[in-house]
Amino acid sequence: MDSGGLTYNRTKSTNTFGVRKAVWASLAGSPYRHDTMDGGNIQVRLTISSPEKMGRDAYVSGWVKGTAAENRKAFFAKHFINQVQVIHLDEPAPWGQVVEIAARLDLTGMDTENLYVYSYDRKTNTYTRITTTDDKGRIYWLDGNGYLHVYTELAGDIIVSEGPLTGR
Repeated sequence: MDSGGLTYNRTKSTNTFGVRKAVWASLAGSPYRHDTMDGGNIQVRLTISSPEKMGRDAYVSGWVKGTAAENRKAFFAKHFINQVQVIHLDEPAPWGQVVEIAARLDLTGMDTENLYVYSYDRKTNTYTRITTTDDKGRIYWLDGNGYLHVYTELAGDIIVSEGPLTGR
């Protein structure tokens, strides 16, 4: 975990990484970043601008590949006609502040000018459209390296859909 040269992590047998409540305050003054890697490439980067505002333990790993992301993608494909991609976040609870999520998704064949972004709450089986914008008024944007950037207070699974979700 990159946090201005300080490294703190908590590893579980499931390969999730987290930061303890007591550590967040010591990170005040600089953004906290966690990269979930796939070989030498970043799958998901989570950036928390104000780590001192985190008042609890929180998982910081995110995945676009692997069982959790693929299972959620299959679940949405079963219930919706839309083409979707998934960013699985190990943290299920809202962040309590806006965080930036950058993920390298395969958006091939998707109209990237017409993406809708949702947070799926696994516990309640509900999804909420993400409408938080960055300082330029964008709900999402793609950078030159192919990473989709989203700003949100919500965690869980981030569902990226071509157009609004439409049931089967």
